[in-house]
Amino acid sequence: MINSMKKMKALALLFLMGICCSMTEPKEEGSRISIGAFKAQSMLRAVLKEFDFDAKCSIASFTITRLTKHKEVIPVFNVGGLFQIDTKKLVNQADHGDVYYFDDIKAHCPGDVAGRNIGSLVFSIK
Repeated sequence: MINSMKKMKALALLFLMGICCSMTEPKEEGSRISIGAFKAQSMLRAVLKEFDFDAKCSIASFTITRLTKHKEVIPVFNVGGLFQIDTKKLVNQADHGDVYYFDDIKAHCPGDVAGRNIGSLVFSIK
């Protein structure tokens, strides 16, 4: 059971951002992304890959922070995986050279009493 939990925690760090099928290659750990592809996203979701059973985890909350090319820092807290209005506005402001941080991502997985922190993602806008 302990090995399964370690494996689950490690695999819970794998994410797909938004509508996975709209991206040619899903980005699991963040990366450089075009403005159009970034703005097309509408949610953050956790995906367990190569797991022994079909476990589904849901995103409980996260903080998204935009670091503009002019070094302005704009954080927004989001409840759930679906982008709320303020998060959508922040994503739609993406410009060349911006960096977006998804931090303190909390997910509820089967058997969890409370959300677990499953890591961070960083996307550089090209």
